[in-house]
Amino acid sequence: MVMDHDNDIASLRTSTLNELNESLFEEPMRQAIETSQVDFAQAGPVFTSPSTSTFLSERAQLEKERRERQERHRKAQGFPVSDDERKEYDEEVEAGELPSISDSRIDSGTTTTTSSSQKDTFFWNGERRPTATSGVEPRKDERPTFNLSEVLGDKDDIAFAILSTFALNPSWIYGLFNPSVPVIMVTQPDSTGSASVKNVFPNWIKTTPSIQGGYGSMHMKFMLIFYKTGRLRVVVSTANLTPYDWEVIENAVWLQDIPPRSNDDVLKQPDEESFECLMRRVLDNVNVESALSVMREQDKSPDRKYRRHMYKMGLVKCRSEAGSLYCREARRVA
Repeated sequence: MVMDHDNDIASLRTSTLNELNESLFEEPMRQAIETSQVDFAQAGPVFTSPSTSTFLSERAQLEKERRERQERHRKAQGFPVSDDERKEYDEEVEAGELPSISDSRIDSGTTTTTSSSQKDTFFWNGERRPTATSGVEPRKDERPTFNLSEVLGDKDDIAFAILSTFALNPSWIYGLFNPSVPVIMVTQPDSTGSASVKNVFPNWIKTTPSIQGGYGSMHMKFMLIFYKTGRLRVVVSTANLTPYDWEVIENAVWLQDIPPRSNDDVLKQPDEESFECLMRRVLDNVNVESALSVMREQDKSPDRKYRRHMYKMGLVKCRSEAGSLYCREARRVA
């Protein structure tokens, strides 16, 4: 039920988002909540039940209080508060005028994970941490944190990645990967709500899902990072792929490392509720398969990293049929 209300609120934000630059999709949550209150109030009892009105009112109040706490904290720390200041901050980070969280933590010696040991830090049982924020590291409560460099790991070890975000700073995130690494970027479609696939950088393809009627938003934030060893890192976060979300305000990250499957295990028919089938269903719905097809056409080299690693994780050959998710036997595609 909560997810349905989130989707309703997100759909009301679309008209505002369409006015923004294609590469920047941020809009303050407070404005969205205020807009949703007005629209739902105008809709009357036919569309809004008392329980829905109560939920929206409580959600709006909680969001307002959270925003006020964040603004007080940012003002005290000298960080940007308004949308213009946030954009200016991101541009300064991109231009190299401000140090990044990863750089400041490594330089100050406060981090327990160095670049040389990142490749050996695995989270086989999963790990949930808040993100590191500039000016408050280390934390007073001594809780461990993640910065984006730690989440990605050693970039020389990355073979292929699928990233999903709502708001995006393309050139900033591109700079965190080796240029030779193929990346699929899933993000919000334009005002038409149409699915699209296009090249944005060398070896980078941006894909957008279809949103019926142009209402709603692609708000998922996750990463699938495939490493040269065959390991997969699954990342789910509350942070958009912008410097502001990873360095100024606190967000949360959950990640887990998954070892490669054996060849015999890959050929077994997975259960319809297995991770690989459910993950493939998500990828299909955000138009990743179309992006993979473009990558296969453009990459004629025998070393098709993305295909080989997705095969090893069992994410190939899953399909939806008659309303249920089934998996077909995976075949190695050279």
